[in-house]
Amino acid sequence: MLFKLAIFSSLVFLIIELKGTNHKKSKVLAFIPLVIVFIIVGFNRMNNDYVNYKVIFENNGYQLEFGYKSLIKILKILGQEHETIVFLIGSLLVLVFIKMMKNNKHINVMIFLYCIFPLVYDINQIRNLLMYLIVILSLKFIRKKSMIRYYIGIFLAYSFHTLGLVYIPLYHLCQIDRKKFIKIIWSLLCFITIISPIVINLLSKIFPYKMEAYLSGQKSGRGIIVIVVYVIVDIFTVWWVDKKINKKLNYEEKKEMEVLYRFVWYSILILPFTFYFMEIQRLQRNTLLVKYYYCALAMNHLKRTEKIITLILLLISVTLPILLMMYSSQMYLFDYLDKNFIIDYLKANFG
Repeated sequence: MLFKLAIFSSLVFLIIELKGTNHKKSKVLAFIPLVIVFIIVGFNRMNNDYVNYKVIFENNGYQLEFGYKSLIKILKILGQEHETIVFLIGSLLVLVFIKMMKNNKHINVMIFLYCIFPLVYDINQIRNLLMYLIVILSLKFIRKKSMIRYYIGIFLAYSFHTLGLVYIPLYHLCQIDRKKFIKIIWSLLCFITIISPIVINLLSKIFPYKMEAYLSGQKSGRGIIVIVVYVIVDIFTVWWVDKKINKKLNYEEKKEMEVLYRFVWYSILILPFTFYFMEIQRLQRNTLLVKYYYCALAMNHLKRTEKIITLILLLISVTLPILLMMYSSQMYLFDYLDKNFIIDYLKANFG
């Protein structure tokens, strides 16, 4: 019910936004679907990893990163349970959306697409969600050229999930001109493709338990093809949008959009590792909210036809990972979006 409400309400308001609306009205329209998203995430009470995380909480974060352990210790001192972590992460997600509302007249575009994908994974992988939300908040420090604050953010993200380390090079990659950046990305892609067997072997020795689980769950063939295709679609989408808006942006807009643009491009570096384990695709999922934000901001400068084309490209990109979920027999994950404390409370007390 909650998932359907979020999709329906954000779709209706998205259509209104596409027809033309001002920033203030768009923020008002976003209130209902954003509250629903907050309830879905912040009050979720069952998913693939929920029981595991409750056990981890009871065991003080055993074998997890020190930031997550510290959070658990603080909450236990305050007499809280694992559910508080879920609530805090839901609150942080809403905070990120609210910050993305600034100068954004197409907020429901982001909410609608996010609800379709990757929300279904984010409620399961709460440490990963926490990590990439902190990374997203840290991107503003790249724009402001505040290297120390950016790396403090990345260190904090890493303290909750080791994959936060992946974003260390991004600051310096955003300080060079675009042509050089694209050239370096392609060169890195070729280099990583060559050394990927060595990296996988090294990771298997450093993280034997995790890598054994990841590698044993690998499915080859069509799944990898789908990942490659939707990464290509992502890159094409931001490239096409950039061509339409590049000359229409003011100085401050260009600085922000450039960081977002490069963040999406950065994600192609995962491709060589998808041939070993598809779990690495979470780094591509972590890019999606930034891509939605980039395109939503760009819509402020696009003609109505161009907005529709952009939305079609975005819908293609969310359809492809859902096809991958079907291929991997994971469509049941959508059922967890309605496993919610508030729904259970209302049913128990009001029938």
